[in-house]
Amino acid sequence: MKKPKLVIIIMVLATVVLGAMISMVKVDTDPENMLSEDEAVRIFHKQTKREFTLYDMVVLGVVNETDPDGVFNPATLKRVQELTEFAKKMIDPKAPEERVVRRDVIAPAMLIPLSRPARDRYALNG
Repeated sequence: MKKPKLVIIIMVLATVVLGAMISMVKVDTDPENMLSEDEAVRIFHKQTKREFTLYDMVVLGVVNETDPDGVFNPATLKRVQELTEFAKKMIDPKAPEERVVRRDVIAPAMLIPLSRPARDRYALNG
């Protein structure tokens, strides 16, 4: 290298300029905005939200890589059930009328028909 100081100065200036511009970066993690406005799935989704007056939705995926049965073990299913019960009681303190609609909550204990022995084994209520 014939001019290491020049290279260092240029790199520092580039870093400062790019660092100053980082506040201009907008991160949009909404999956809906990852599709074009005229995408059929996005249009259907908007129509469905409008028809059923749906607003914000939360989808939670649970992974358990340490248990051989994955998430289908008593401890993990109990935690999922506790989280579900917590979510059902959520209310926005700034707007108490904004709350989770209990009938719209979907959780494994509400969907998986378990036989009596399995229900006892996994200790699910619901």
